[in-house]
Amino acid sequence: MVRITQDGYKTQEFADAGRFSESLKPVLSGNDMKVVGFYADRKDNRYNGLVYFNLDANSLAIKAKKYNPFSDQFMLDKFGREVDAEIKNLIFKSVHITPNNDILFSAEEYFVTAGQDIGSGATKKVDRFHYNDIVLAKLNASGAMEWARNINKAEVTQGDASYASYTAYGEGEDMYFFINSGENPQKMSKERILFKQGFSRNPNMFVIKVDGSGDLSYKKLIDDKDVRLPIMVSRPFIDDASDHLLFYAKRGTKKQLVEVTVK
Repeated sequence: MVRITQDGYKTQEFADAGRFSESLKPVLSGNDMKVVGFYADRKDNRYNGLVYFNLDANSLAIKAKKYNPFSDQFMLDKFGREVDAEIKNLIFKSVHITPNNDILFSAEEYFVTAGQDIGSGATKKVDRFHYNDIVLAKLNASGAMEWARNINKAEVTQGDASYASYTAYGEGEDMYFFINSGENPQKMSKERILFKQGFSRNPNMFVIKVDGSGDLSYKKLIDDKDVRLPIMVSRPFIDDASDHLLFYAKRGTKKQLVEVTVK
């Protein structure tokens, strides 16, 4: 981390023996600089948990740090009973500070695969962009992880990513996720459901709520009775002051706007 002022600059390196911090996100809170992200016990693209640093915002001196390994329950939520599973390809998406100064940190499982597209008698290489599971964790004001949840989701696109991924919005102790999904989420087990890719001709926007205790609920907000165009679910206009989100729906020259109020 680098802090630049008119008098010069200061730096802080996040390096501990055997621990590799990645995807760090700084959050300014008064005179403190909270930094959250992922860490790995070895230098590769798998993750073992969440890391927290509390810095003095002026000197960048580290006042506290904590490594929070993913729990067995979290691994069960994500992978079921699969053994030797690895958490990787997570990218930071959002952070929300609650009224109690807890931190709600979300990320998405994102990766790119190469494939072939056969059409018009020719074969060409294409990249496919995968936007899969959502990871949400709650750290208390001291940096200890109170819980982590995994929301199973599977999306892939070769085109405009505006219609894939999700939007996260924090309000009070709760976090809301807005996603496009197929008509009915697939029940994978007693505790696990999967939101499958939505289809542009059958727009369905769902909202997933995770409350302060980590309990998850969801409902369908919009279907093709309300909106007949695919919704750019990952790029809304957000008015934090009034808790309003404005989503743009578009196909060709046809356009609609969808307004959502969180309350």
